Amino acid sequence: MPRIFDKMRKHLSQQDETYFEHMLNALLCSLKLIIAGSVCAVHAVLPFLFVNTASRIALNVANKRANPKILRG
Repeated sequence: MPRIFDKMRKHLSQQDETYFEHMLNALLCSLKLIIAGSVCAVHAVLPFLFVNTASRIALNVANKRANPKILRG
């Protein structure tokens, strides 16, 4: 069990986040990706809607994860 906590501490340290900051950022990221997926499903049926929306959301999430400090401010 201690090894799991060591890995968690290492990851949080690499991300320069506390546990709760990381949890919030991960939840926000997942919510945005769920929205992107939903938008994509609508676009599949009605291709004239949300033409670039899902891609824009996914790129935004990827860019913010590349620099986690952006998420906080």
